[in-house]
This record gives sequence, C-alpha cells and structure tokens, in this order.
Amino acid sequence: MLYQSGYLTIKGYDLESETYTLAIPNREVMIGYTEGLLPEYAGLESGYVKGGFALKFWRALKAHDADLAMREMQTFLAGVLYVEDFKKKLESVAVAEGFYEYTMYLIFTMLNFYVHTQVKVAGGRADMVVWMPDTTYVFELKVNGTAQQALAQIDQNSYAIPYQAEGRRVVKVGVKFNADTRVPEDWVIAE
Repeated sequence: MLYQSGYLTIKGYDLESETYTLAIPNREVMIGYTEGLLPEYAGLESGYVKGGFALKFWRALKAHDADLAMREMQTFLAGVLYVEDFKKKLESVAVAEGFYEYTMYLIFTMLNFYVHTQVKVAGGRADMVVWMPDTTYVFELKVNGTAQQALAQIDQNSYAIPYQAEGRRVVKVGVKFNADTRVPEDWVIAE
C-alpha cells in the first residue's frame, strides 16, 4: 500500500536474492515515518530499526567479507534466548563441535546457501563447506582449541585443496566457539 501510494519507491532489485530495496522518497515522508508511523506500528524508535541478521550475513558473504559475516553471526547468536528448563541440556551439548556445526548448517541452509558438513577429503573431514557462485568457504570449528588451530587443521589436512580448481575463490575460516556463551569468540580467515 505504501509503495502504491508513492510513500515508498523502489531503489533497486537484487536478482540473486530476489529482494527489492525500497526507499523513502523525501525528507518529509521520512520524518512522518520515523516520528509517526514507526513508533506506532513497530513499537521501536527509528534508531533501533535495521536490517535483520539474515540479510546482513548474506550481504557480507556476497561482498567477500567473511569477517563481517562472522561478527554478524556472533551478534545474532549472542542474542538467542535459552529456555530455563533446557539450560542443563544446552550446557552438556555446547561442549561438542557438532552442536555448532548443526547451528551453522541451519543458518546457512535457511539462507539458501549450498552447504555440507563433515565433508570427506583425502586428508580427513572438513567440518563445513559452503558454496557460493564465486566463492567456496571451508570452515573448521573448535570448542576446546583455538581459531588458529582450526585454520592450521584446514591446511595440515588439505581440506581446501579439492576446491582450488573450481574457478572460485577459496576462503578458509577457523572458528573458536565459547562453550559458556555458545557464540563464536574468535575466528581466523585466510585465502
């Protein structure tokens, strides 16, 4: 309705994600939104409204900024609430790398990335491989080790080599998760 009435205009369209970018056509309409409609409809002030995690994460990876994508994931996962009765169960699984593989797999899959976990190569199994049109990401996750150790494991076991002839960038990402907070606390990225 706002687009049809001229209060929003189409600023752009991204064919890959099939998303439109809408814009507020002028300052007068912007003031009306931020001071009138926004607090009323969303219950938020204009400074709190921003793009969601999924869009920011997707855009960061598309722009080849794995560091920004990991910061977005860190922020997102830090805000995930736990259910009180589930707390003890969560504490017991949070020490296993498979828990984080599963969590990241769900995130990538929901964003329509092509992703596999426990990908077998000649030197062992990479925790996760994510394919994008121009980049392949090879992830190794650690709970009891460091991000640097995770990256070293990718190199030592040649997890990234099978993807070097595909004609895409190959980005290796070693990630250290904190078992107490269940968020990525450190990561190292290399090409």
